Amino acid sequence: MRVSNELCRWAFLLFGLTFCFAVALAVPPLTLPGYDLTWILPFWALFCFVFLLWKPLTLCRTPFLALFSVVIFLRYDLLSWVMLFCESFDGVSGCSPAESSLEAALGYMMLELGTASLTIRLLYARSVEQSEAGYDCGTGPIPVYAVFIAVSAMLLLFTPAARSGFMLFSTGQPVQESLSFWALGVRECFDNARFFLLFCLIFAVKSRAVPAPLAVFLLGAGAAVAVGVQVGTNRKIIAASALALACVLTRVYPQKRKSIFLALGGLAVLLVISTTLYRAAATGVDGVWLRQFSPEYLQAYLLGQYNTALGLEAAALGRDISLTQAFMELLRPVFGVGSLLKEHCVMLSKLYFDSRMSMGLDALRKDQILPMAMQGQMFFGLSGTVSFTLIPVFCGWYCDRLYRSSPSLELSFLGAYLAFYFAQSMILNMTILINNVTFMMAIFLPVFWLGRMYARLRR
Repeated sequence: MRVSNELCRWAFLLFGLTFCFAVALAVPPLTLPGYDLTWILPFWALFCFVFLLWKPLTLCRTPFLALFSVVIFLRYDLLSWVMLFCESFDGVSGCSPAESSLEAALGYMMLELGTASLTIRLLYARSVEQSEAGYDCGTGPIPVYAVFIAVSAMLLLFTPAARSGFMLFSTGQPVQESLSFWALGVRECFDNARFFLLFCLIFAVKSRAVPAPLAVFLLGAGAAVAVGVQVGTNRKIIAASALALACVLTRVYPQKRKSIFLALGGLAVLLVISTTLYRAAATGVDGVWLRQFSPEYLQAYLLGQYNTALGLEAAALGRDISLTQAFMELLRPVFGVGSLLKEHCVMLSKLYFDSRMSMGLDALRKDQILPMAMQGQMFFGLSGTVSFTLIPVFCGWYCDRLYRSSPSLELSFLGAYLAFYFAQSMILNMTILINNVTFMMAIFLPVFWLGRMYARLRR
């Protein structure tokens, strides 16, 4: 007997309310100053999920929606309960934000989630079109992609600076903070070459140039290499890469959907864990497993109420940021443009946030992320908060459509990869998004277009 979708929704709401009330009652009576109303966030997340996101999630089941819902749970539920059960919390800053800032941050977080959820409900009112046919692979432009892969490997070999942070299924060398434009370009070429290697293997398998028993092994090995071998150990990119590759492979082999997601998802989880342990060990942190669930650690990666409050106070410090400066900062992370603006544009939003984050410390801390909504607030006020919330949602919706409807293997992968990355926007900011997205597309799209031109000439 199949349970109706509406019954599941109301059952989930009842279970969620019961759980939230039970945990709220279990919270110690002495809460941290400014966090008295933090318990509202899990209830608000439950409301948005059940009344705004339920229909899109059950109707569409796309990359952006799937990961976006996970980010909501981590940021609004897990982090909130961790904060409420915390006996003391000083944060990264030596000077905690004011209670009024923490209360205002609560409102901004609710505005951000409510705006994003309502927009998703409207955009996904109708199911995203799903292409029933498989990818139009043919033999594919394998020679073009093979040349790109070989050239990328050679450039990486002869550019030592570009190999900084090279990861071979584990975290290796330390990552340099500043690299030349050439070294950054070489790194991005190599990172893109991993995906084109898998594309070549899929083309070879689909054209039956590879025997069936060998095909499974080659595709598995290619997918593992694409996830586990890269320059740099950005955990958000590792997750986006693994999930996007899994989505593409499941369209090639829909009957093996579960095993593909388990294999690539498991590999991504192992790499994220190993990277986390490596970084913690490198900084001499004890009790690393328990630390992953500490407010200090979770705040840094989920950008909760504390980071949002500091962002508000940093915005108060940065009221002198002009519109010209704001647009210059948004152009600064664009691939190629950043090198031209590097000497003429100071990242004032980051400078103000780092200064506020480091207030009371002996040195300036530069490893914390200014939340997306607060970056918009710093640049353009309340309208910036709403705009910076909506832009990733619209981009994620478009990428979902590209993944679901494109007959091209490469474009479908690009759509899934970017959808998974835009889904993490709440725990990133516009500078990081623009930087990683433009670097990816500046290399990926020209190689893809060259491949298409080669395929047309062959015809």
